[in-house]
Amino acid sequence: MAISKSSALINQYREFLIAIDSYEDKKITGRIYHASRSVSIPFDGLIEMARSMETIFDEIHYPMPSMDQRNFSKVKNPPKMELRTVEAEQDEAKKGRLMTARLSIRHRYNASWQGNAAFLESGEEYGFISFLELVKLLNKQLKGESESGEWENGEPVCRIAVDEYDNHCLEGNIHQIVSGKKHYFCSTIQLMDYMERILNSPHNISNVINNQALSVYREKGKKATFVIRILFQQNGTWQGRICWKDTSQIMNFRSFLELIKLIDTALQSVETWHEAEQKVL
Repeated sequence: MAISKSSALINQYREFLIAIDSYEDKKITGRIYHASRSVSIPFDGLIEMARSMETIFDEIHYPMPSMDQRNFSKVKNPPKMELRTVEAEQDEAKKGRLMTARLSIRHRYNASWQGNAAFLESGEEYGFISFLELVKLLNKQLKGESESGEWENGEPVCRIAVDEYDNHCLEGNIHQIVSGKKHYFCSTIQLMDYMERILNSPHNISNVINNQALSVYREKGKKATFVIRILFQQNGTWQGRICWKDTSQIMNFRSFLELIKLIDTALQSVETWHEAEQKVL
């Protein structure tokens, strides 16, 4: 049976080519190629890659999200993602300096993504049932090692202090509240690694927090501070609660993808929020 032109077009629109150029400190940078555009879409970090792809999902109405995006109440109208574009040369090789991946996103269930990832250099192909699984696949293919060291026993609760936020890129420190241990992260994937270690540590639920840990807990990030509790690990991702300490707001999140988008939209609105608070005063 011959494949119709419309079917071929639909298949084209399902695929994204991700050309990864660098991965220093697990900060993923590169370009996105999609059939809806004749230009490449550069991205500088995991969040910009994810939000750029979701902008295209919404434009082409595929795949449709199964859940509405949650936002903090201070972020009633989160700013829309404006795609950066670069005119692609006709002879430009759509290939990353480090790696090239072809992503086929089939569904957006559970506030996350489901689909397949084919890595062109290695010839390997995998399915994934969440954005978190996709990120772990990318990290493995890029030979990113998990962060070394052990966390002490404690609750799956951490405080994230964001000190730098530029073009959707996060830098700061993550602190396991009960143990008092603190580590610095330079990228969203590095942050994910540290959170994974907290989840995989033995959990002794305790309400006792030593003075040193409490003093670190009270510290604030230069841009924003969040406290995160992971409650469940279902559908290949994380579910829990996030408190934006600067506004004392608490939201539930249903996936790692939704978690980083909540942080991102909160940070985008920080200046607007401060202006609103000053007007009230």
